[in-house]
Amino acid sequence: MYNRFPSFYNNRPQRSSYAFGAARKPDQRRNQLVLSWTADQVFAAAVMAQQQNGEYVKNVQYNDQGEVTVQPNKVVMRELLMQNTQFSAEAISQGQQVREHYQKLLFEQMSGELKDFLSSALRIASKEQFQNNEWLDLAIAAALPSCAERDQKRRAAEAERDQLTAQSNPVGQVGDRIALQMQVVQCRWSQKWNCWTINAQAGGNMFFFFHKQELTGTVQVRGTVKGHRDRITQLNRVKITG
Repeated sequence: MYNRFPSFYNNRPQRSSYAFGAARKPDQRRNQLVLSWTADQVFAAAVMAQQQNGEYVKNVQYNDQGEVTVQPNKVVMRELLMQNTQFSAEAISQGQQVREHYQKLLFEQMSGELKDFLSSALRIASKEQFQNNEWLDLAIAAALPSCAERDQKRRAAEAERDQLTAQSNPVGQVGDRIALQMQVVQCRWSQKWNCWTINAQAGGNMFFFFHKQELTGTVQVRGTVKGHRDRITQLNRVKITG
């Protein structure tokens, strides 16, 4: 068959072996040293990496001269593990708290309410052993202390919002222009609307509005009553005056 069409088969572009991962020889992969760490070690290292960087850092950061200034949390965590760091009881305890935070989400997973990332976080938090070739699992573990802290703040804000909403009363009539000093309860970025969604309270009543800037603490708000829903007053044409 091939002899009948020599020009076609001889001139076909050759597939690169690198596309199929052949850059690594099988014997090299078999002989690769595999290390194993307990969940306590991995999450203690993740906590220490978070503390060292002061925040979650996903990518390498450079200065103006192109020098590395900050390594990603996953790199810092991995170095701590590879150096056989003896983790303090406090770091281990904090790591266990991160795991427990996600392990409590099991009920949400069973009810189908858990989003993809949280499902992955639950899986990682439920592991007892990690190996050095489990790159993705280790990278996710490095992010979980920051994610757990953010998730705890979000849940606390939502609980406070729900409690205040239950006692809230509608304010004003549709079209009224009002000006109030408000305390921001929750501020979240909306991908759908490309702005910040704000839940705030004033005088025990809840308000909701959109804003182009992130808001925290106490703010002076001027806006127009757009409507009332579930005991919450929604505002538009909002201006922050102080």
